[in-house]
Amino acid sequence: MLQFLQSIVTYIGDHPHSAFIIVFLIAAGEAIFVLGLFVPSTVVIVGAGTLIGMGKLAPVPVFAATALGAIAGDALSYWIGHAYKEHIRSVWPFSRYTGMLDKGEAYFDHHGGKSVFLGRFIPGIKSVVPGIAGIVGMSPWRFTVINIVSAVVWAAVHLLPGIGIGRGIDVAKSGNPRLLELFIVSALAAGAAWYLAKFAFFWLLPHAERWHGQAISALAQRQTPRAALLRRLLENENNILVAFFFASLALLALSGFAMVLAQYLFDPEFVRSDTAISAYLQSLRTPVFNEIMTGITMLGDGVVLTPVAAAVIAALIWHKRWKLSGAVLTAFVSAALFVPLFKSLIHRARPMALYSGADSYSFPSGHATLSATIIGITALIAARDFEPRIRRWIYLGTASAVGLIAFSRLYLFAHWPSDVGAGLLFGGTLVFLLAYLLHDETLVPISKRTAALAAIVLTISYPFHLYTGYATALSRYELPPTEKAISRKDWLSGAWNAVDSQRVLLDGEFGEPILVQTDMDLARAIEKLQASGWSITGAGRILQIADAILPARAPLDQMSVLPLTNSGKPPLAALTSAEPDTAEKRLVLRFWDSGVTVAGASGNSPLLLISTTMEVRDPLPFGYAVMDAAPMTSAESAALAASVSAALGENAIEHDANVGKLFLVPEPQ
Repeated sequence: MLQFLQSIVTYIGDHPHSAFIIVFLIAAGEAIFVLGLFVPSTVVIVGAGTLIGMGKLAPVPVFAATALGAIAGDALSYWIGHAYKEHIRSVWPFSRYTGMLDKGEAYFDHHGGKSVFLGRFIPGIKSVVPGIAGIVGMSPWRFTVINIVSAVVWAAVHLLPGIGIGRGIDVAKSGNPRLLELFIVSALAAGAAWYLAKFAFFWLLPHAERWHGQAISALAQRQTPRAALLRRLLENENNILVAFFFASLALLALSGFAMVLAQYLFDPEFVRSDTAISAYLQSLRTPVFNEIMTGITMLGDGVVLTPVAAAVIAALIWHKRWKLSGAVLTAFVSAALFVPLFKSLIHRARPMALYSGADSYSFPSGHATLSATIIGITALIAARDFEPRIRRWIYLGTASAVGLIAFSRLYLFAHWPSDVGAGLLFGGTLVFLLAYLLHDETLVPISKRTAALAAIVLTISYPFHLYTGYATALSRYELPPTEKAISRKDWLSGAWNAVDSQRVLLDGEFGEPILVQTDMDLARAIEKLQASGWSITGAGRILQIADAILPARAPLDQMSVLPLTNSGKPPLAALTSAEPDTAEKRLVLRFWDSGVTVAGASGNSPLLLISTTMEVRDPLPFGYAVMDAAPMTSAESAALAASVSAALGENAIEHDANVGKLFLVPEPQ
């Protein structure tokens, strides 16, 4: 199904003239009486909107075709209902879905004429209500007016979000081309899942009971262990489906941990992505959030979690649940031993030095592992015998607490993203394994008493830990200076080659090449470039993101540059230069922090990196336009590198880097 939907959207993008016919037929098909239940219009129409946002389709014709298709489909459904009346219940294939007709009639009786408008937006109702309007004798003129208005609104509701998604993809693609694949696959997967769920609900479920009985009868005649297991699953004997579900989740979590570990060990891009994402998060730090995140991360400290774990085990022992207490103790001890064992085996350095011994290593995150295990298992036991509504809130609160603790480790630069992911996956494995063991256990009155005891212990240990250790923790998580110092002589004689020669994207891939390295003062470098025709841009990051996604009627020189990053860091400065041959193109020069300082006779100077991209103003209807990235040839890049280095100073040194010409421009001493 996913491949089929992707092929439709891909075909639409490759054949823009056929797109109008396809979206018309899809929009009409979903509105056809009953049969529209099986037409995936939402996926295709939103996909067409995404292609509009990416500049592959014209918006006005697609919008018109979508609205006209929806009008035609509803009109046809109305005519079928008007012509056949109640006799339609005996006509195939409508006779097989009389339950849907009953549901549509009840909806129409409740909402009256406005159900034609409202029903268009409700899955399972939209393909029935127009026909019901015809059956009950709604006026054709009244139906037509409502049909046209609702179709226009429906087309806008489906296309506009897709256009926004497409624009976001186009902007993300400029900074990271592989994000395009991720967005498309994720959107199509979500759409396919939605359609399959709708298909299962409206087509499979009416037949499920009959198939269920036939399958059980067939399996009962087979005397094999596999057949017996399948029969037990189908009959949910001894609530085996729940056990099977938790066992599957435990296996998936453990497999996920193994995949993260393998990616870290064997994929350099994965490691670069860790670094880039971490650096990006550090660029978002503020004093207020530093204080909040420090308090949150202390919730996952051992001095808080250990008393909670002890309280849970004590409650189970007090009620003489020896096997269960042994299983919980085994899970807690396994998590506690797992963390230092793998840290010692992997020996991955933390983003910044925090602890000593095995805790000085980073993979996996102890806070993520232990909070997922201890808080998760505590919630699993404590919520066991509460009513479902309260249980859901307990689980939601637990997931939120564990998620915040995990995020705090990233925000405070205590771990890399893969460390936290691995810890959560291993902790999740232990939680799901215990859920598997508990699936048919009764914990009355243990559950509520355990919840009360754990809450009491937490309300004592956590505030006390904050009171005694907050100031120390806050100072511990202050960012240390991370710049590496090299001598000017070493830089010019070969150390330049150790600095990244391309911009590093958030997923660890490489972007455009670095054209210039210089130890000049940033303000002085900008002044020299302005003298040679470059213009400084001053838009903030939030405004850049908004301008990059939303269409604008501003001229090129008033549009913000695309919000790119290098190793997760935003540029120190961005300058633009309009192309002389067109008013719709410009060059964008960005200064990046290399993380290296150059020691010269006049002191240490930050080593600045310079890269350039080309951006074009892509026009839209009604005078609007969006900003897109355009490729540059290696010859254009080399010529631009020479031009920028000449503007900065005459003492530039040219080198052949792996990706093209690189110029070193030292500050005159």
